[in-house]
Amino acid sequence: MAKLFSAFALLVFLTPAFAMDQDGRVGRLRDVRTVYVAELGRTDRARSLREEIIKSLTASQRIRLADDPEKADAVLSLRFKSVSKNVDSPYEAFGEPGLKTGSRVIQTSEVILTLSSHQDSKLWAARFASEGYPGTEKQAERSLANTVSRRFLRAVEKDRRKRH
Repeated sequence: MAKLFSAFALLVFLTPAFAMDQDGRVGRLRDVRTVYVAELGRTDRARSLREEIIKSLTASQRIRLADDPEKADAVLSLRFKSVSKNVDSPYEAFGEPGLKTGSRVIQTSEVILTLSSHQDSKLWAARFASEGYPGTEKQAERSLANTVSRRFLRAVEKDRRKRH
């Protein structure tokens, strides 16, 4: 029984090593332990959002953060994308009773996050609408960062459960 337990323990502790590439880099989301949050841009808003994402991930205590991309298993990067959407818009035509529905184009933006390994292998990606977060700009950034962090950590935990 002791030999069986020893073999099982050895297998459990060595299994994560087999998931890594020969140069020590990870190939799957479940194997990510350390993340570097890339510079998100030069604007104050981009810097602030990066700080909020770092705070949120640090507070979770489930992922370690690196201060250098070379020391991390993967890099979390972000980009903003302008998007136009068609939305239904009710209107009342002059001289005609009742509401009619038409379509109009609105401009919005999305935040796209990507977690990539050092081999530029995409491990995780998510899109978020950048609008719709209540409060001041700082509160909206904090709310977006918390949403990003929760979704990322949920994806990591889900992928780790797949192993078992």
